[in-house]
Amino acid sequence: LNGVLHGSMYVQNLPSIVVPHILAPLPTDSILDMCASPGGKATHCATLMGGKGSVLALDRTESKVQVIRDWAVVLGLGNLKALKADSTMLLAEADRRRAEGEGGAKNEKGAREDEA
Repeated sequence: LNGVLHGSMYVQNLPSIVVPHILAPLPTDSILDMCASPGGKATHCATLMGGKGSVLALDRTESKVQVIRDWAVVLGLGNLKALKADSTMLLAEADRRRAEGEGGAKNEKGAREDEA
C-alpha cells in the first residue's frame, strides 16, 4: 500500500504505530533511532513533534538511509536527519578515537585541554 497515497499515508505494523505514541515526543525533544530502517517510527515521531525538535535516524546501510531521507522530504519533516552509521559500533569508535587522542576539547593553540 505504500505508494498508493504517496506523501499522505505510510503503512506500518501495529507495534511501529504504538511506539511513538507511548514515547509521546514533545516538540522540544531530541530522539535517536539507532536502527531506523525503514523509517516508520522515526518519521512518525518527527510528525508527532510537529516538525520541531530533532530526530536522528541511524542505519548501517546507505540505501536504507536514503529511503528514510526521501520519506522525510516527501512528508516535509525538516526535523528528521538520517545518517549511515552502525549503532553497534558507536561506543567502540568513540573509545578508539579517545585512545588515539582524536577526542576532547582543544584550546586556541590546537592542543587538547588535558595536554595544555
